Amino acid sequence: MPRKDLISYPKVKRYRIDPGMLAWLFHRISGVLIGLFLIFHILGFSGVCPFLTKVAGSKYVIAAIAVLFALHAANGIRIILVEFASSVEIKKFKVHLSVAAGFALALSAFVIVKLFI
Repeated sequence: MPRKDLISYPKVKRYRIDPGMLAWLFHRISGVLIGLFLIFHILGFSGVCPFLTKVAGSKYVIAAIAVLFALHAANGIRIILVEFASSVEIKKFKVHLSVAAGFALALSAFVIVKLFI
């Protein structure tokens, strides 16, 4: 009979969902979507795929890209703060809260400028 300590049973990895993991996930997703938009934008307006001009030039797509860009930029600022400020590592929740507040301010400023100007 084999020893039980030598038998390796497959262990199920469970990840805790914390704000840092969600911020990383949103940062990756927003970066990929912004990159796809840039490809569609270049292909559409250069004349290679003219049907992409309507998609890339739509008001809704541009608004979604603006939101994604604000989210990506705010999370980039959070990453810079966490990486280069040692005192911030202790107060990660406050960093996430300040990034969310900055994102909300940037998005509201964009909406106000688009609506009234």
